[in-house]
Amino acid sequence: MQARQRLLVRAHPRKSVPSRPRRLAPSGRDLRTCLQQKETTIDLDPMCPACACEEPDASYRCFTTVRSGVDETNGRYADVRVDRCLHCQRLWLRYAVEYEGFSRSGRWARGLISEAEVEALAPEGAPAHLERLPNYLYGGSYFDGRAGSRTGPMHWDG
Repeated sequence: MQARQRLLVRAHPRKSVPSRPRRLAPSGRDLRTCLQQKETTIDLDPMCPACACEEPDASYRCFTTVRSGVDETNGRYADVRVDRCLHCQRLWLRYAVEYEGFSRSGRWARGLISEAEVEALAPEGAPAHLERLPNYLYGGSYFDGRAGSRTGPMHWDG
């Protein structure tokens, strides 16, 4: 019995592998405390990003996919997803397109969406929804790997 317990202790990943340093969100806050700080940060400064999901370079690991589809408009076959932030639970509409025959053609946009809008939105309506938002996040190889925030229409067709 003791030999088995010793084996389990050695095999336990936290005991055998040194822990990695805590990763900070682009805003400088620890991802674990993101949700706790959100409420007080919004009260103090509504323009201050309260969650890592509000940063253009937020990791895909911050989200879980709620719904997905494909927009076949003009042959673009864009990937349309509704993701939920694991920290603040807000919904994000993500629209991504890439033309395989052309280098540096990949582009994506991500903007907030409400529960009611998710139910009513078809994949073909995603670009129009993003254009109506006060601002949305964008990025991809089309923009030389840069990401940022913008308003208005984006060029989606190749």
